[in-house]
Amino acid sequence: MAIKGLVAISYCLAFLGVYLGSIAYAFISTGLKDVYGMMLPSTTSMNAMSSNAMVMNATMGVTSFTGLNGWFVIGGVVFVATILVIMLSSRTMAGAI
Repeated sequence: MAIKGLVAISYCLAFLGVYLGSIAYAFISTGLKDVYGMMLPSTTSMNAMSSNAMVMNATMGVTSFTGLNGWFVIGGVVFVATILVIMLSSRTMAGAI
């Protein structure tokens, strides 16, 4: 019989990993758009839905804090956190069984 508490923690970590993965993708795709002018399909649809003022404020905030390559730095850090959270989730599920 599985330990219910560990199963619940495992699922929460898995959902957190998916959430962090989408944040990492957003940062890296924005960095690709700003630095190299590449538009990924999701970036194009996200920019069409968001207002220009919101995008400008987020862009100015991140680039003033970390420079132009800050999108890649923050995206990389969040991507590493995503991998760690998914690994923790799988270890927790293995411990629950």
